[in-house]
Amino acid sequence: MKQWNIGNTTVRNPERIKAGLSVLSDKFTGRTFDIDTQEEFYSELKNSGLIEGDPDKDSSRAHTARKWASAFNQLGFARCWEKFPPIEITPPGKALLEETIEYNDIYLRQLLKLQLPSPLERGSDDFSVHPLFVVIKTAYLLGEKGYKGLYRDEIALFIQTTISDSDIDQNIEKIIKYRDEKSSVEGRVNKSRYFRLQIINKIKTVYEEEFSKRQKLLISIYEESLRDIGYLQSDEFKEKIIQITLTGKGPNVAKSVRARANLIKCLHSRAPFQELENILAEHFLGTKANTLIDYSDTTIRYSMMTGIFTINGSALVIKQDRIHFVENLISSGNPAFLKGKVFWGHYYNALLPVIPTDNEEFLKKDLEILRKQALEVGVDESKIDNSYMHGTLPALKKYRNQLENQILEKNEYKFYKEQSSEGAVEDIKSVFDKIFNREIIGGSDYYPAWTEWAVWRVFLSINTISNSISETRNFRIDTDLNPIHHAKAGVADMVFRYDENFVLPTEVTLNTGERQYAVEREPVQTHVLHIAEDCPTLEVIGLFVAPEINPRTAHTFLNVQEWSNKLNRNIELTIIPMTVSQLISLLPGEANACANSNELKTKLLSLKNLKPSCHNGVEWLSQIQQVLGN
Repeated sequence: MKQWNIGNTTVRNPERIKAGLSVLSDKFTGRTFDIDTQEEFYSELKNSGLIEGDPDKDSSRAHTARKWASAFNQLGFARCWEKFPPIEITPPGKALLEETIEYNDIYLRQLLKLQLPSPLERGSDDFSVHPLFVVIKTAYLLGEKGYKGLYRDEIALFIQTTISDSDIDQNIEKIIKYRDEKSSVEGRVNKSRYFRLQIINKIKTVYEEEFSKRQKLLISIYEESLRDIGYLQSDEFKEKIIQITLTGKGPNVAKSVRARANLIKCLHSRAPFQELENILAEHFLGTKANTLIDYSDTTIRYSMMTGIFTINGSALVIKQDRIHFVENLISSGNPAFLKGKVFWGHYYNALLPVIPTDNEEFLKKDLEILRKQALEVGVDESKIDNSYMHGTLPALKKYRNQLENQILEKNEYKFYKEQSSEGAVEDIKSVFDKIFNREIIGGSDYYPAWTEWAVWRVFLSINTISNSISETRNFRIDTDLNPIHHAKAGVADMVFRYDENFVLPTEVTLNTGERQYAVEREPVQTHVLHIAEDCPTLEVIGLFVAPEINPRTAHTFLNVQEWSNKLNRNIELTIIPMTVSQLISLLPGEANACANSNELKTKLLSLKNLKPSCHNGVEWLSQIQQVLGN
C-alpha cells in the first residue's frame, strides 16, 4: 500500500450510502453475509435503482455487493463481513438512518476516525496518517497563506501519498512550488501534459522498488526469448508475464490482457528491448497514475460530506462559515492513533470524536460570528432570536441552522441580482467550459449538479423572476452557493415563475444519443404535465436542455399531449429542446440576449410557433438552429 484515499471507488457518490445502508438494514440485519446473501443484496440494490449492472454476470454480482459492504464497514456504519456474522448496523449507521444527528456531523466524525495504520486496512503499517485531518489542515493552511484550496491534481500528487501527519508543512511547500511552475506553462493542453509528467515521476518514486522488480522480470524473458523463441510457450514465461502485467484487480482485466498481448507481439518480432520497456512503463506507471487521479475524486466527494468544504471553480475550499470551526479543530492538535478494543469502541461510537460544536462555549462564539454575518448581509435584526445565548446545546445547534438559512436566503438573492453582470456571465460560460472539458473536480457524478447550477444561473441573469429564488431550483446548494447534488427524481430540475403570467419548468441532462431519448422523454413530459395541472391559467413553457438534442427526443416533444387525471382532459404540452450553446446565447451580451422575462417569453414562443410547419423532429431542430444559431 503506497497511497490512500477517502471513500470507496465502487460507491463513488457518497449521497447513495444512506439509501444503500437502508436496504441492508431493512432486509439483511442478523443474517450471514455469505454468497447467497451477497447475490440477494446485489439484486435489492439494483431493484432500488442504486446500481446498474448485468444480471447475467454472476461473479460481478457478489463482488459488487462486497464492495458496497466494504464501504459501510470502512465508514463504521455497519459490521458486514462474510467471516464475522451476523450483519449489524452500528450506532453511527443507525444515527444516519434515523437522522438523530446532523448527517454532516456523522460523516465528519467517522472520517476523522480514519487512520493508517488501521485494523481496517491491510498493508498500512508504513503510514502514520489521518487522511481527512491531512486534507482539512492542508486546505486551511494554504488559505492562510493566500492560496485557494486544493486542486484535484494536487490531491493526487501530494495529499494521497502523504505518509505522516507531520508531512503537512512539507506538502504545502511542494504544492506552492508546483502551482508556481504550472502557472508558467501556457495553454490547457500543455498544462495537462505537465501534470501527467509530474504524476508519472511521482509514481516512479513511490513505486520504484515494485517497478524495478517488473523490469528485471522483463529483462529475463527478453533474454531467454532471444536464446530460444520456443521459451514463449513455456509455463515459466506465462507465469512471469502475468507477474509483469498484474494489476490490483487481477491478471485478466482488459488493460493487463492488452499489455501482455503487446509484449508477446514485440518478443515474437524480436523488437528492441526499449519498445518492451515502454509498454511496461505505460502499463504500470500509467495504471498507477490513473488510480491516484481516480482516488482524488473519491477523496473530494467524501470530504464534501463533512459540511466543511465547498467546490469553488476547480478547487476544494473550506466554506467561509466553517473557518472558525476548522481553526478550533486544528488547534486541538493531531489526532491520536488507536489500537485494539479502544479503536473499535471509538469507531462505533456515534458521538466520537468530540468536535468543536460539541462545546457550548465554542458554539456561542460561533453564533456571534454568524450573527454579525447575518446583520452584514441584511437579515432583519428583529428576526434573529437572541434567546439562543441561554439555550441548551441542541437548541444552540438548531439556532445555528436557522442563522445559516437566513444568511443563505439573503446571499442567494444577492447572487441572483449579480448574474447579469459581465463578470458573472463570463463565469457562467466558464463553468460550462469546465464541464465539457471534464475539469470539474469530484468526477462525473458531480457533473449533473454543476450543469443544473450553470443553467440555473443563465435564467437568474434574466432577473425578473417573481417566485422565491430558492423555489426556482430543486437541486441543493451549500452556504457558499455552490451545488451539492443534482435535483431529486420526481420533480422538475428548475421552475421559474414570471410576472408575464408564464412558468418555465426546465429540465437538464448530459445524456445524448439514444440514451437521451430512452431515459429523458417520459419524466420530462410528466414533470411539465404536473406543473401545467397546477397552473391551468398560466402559459407553461417547458425547456429541455442538453449538450446535443437527439432528433427522436425532439420528435417526441414536437407534438405532446398528455391526459390529466386532475383536470379530466387532454393537455397539450409545450416542451422546447435547446442545446447548451443555444442556451448560452440567451445570456446578456450574447447573440440572443433576453433583457427581461417578456423578451424570454417572446423568444420561446417563436420557437414553439415553428412546430406547425415541421413534419418531424429533425426539421424542428433545424429551424430552431436557424432562429438561435449555434
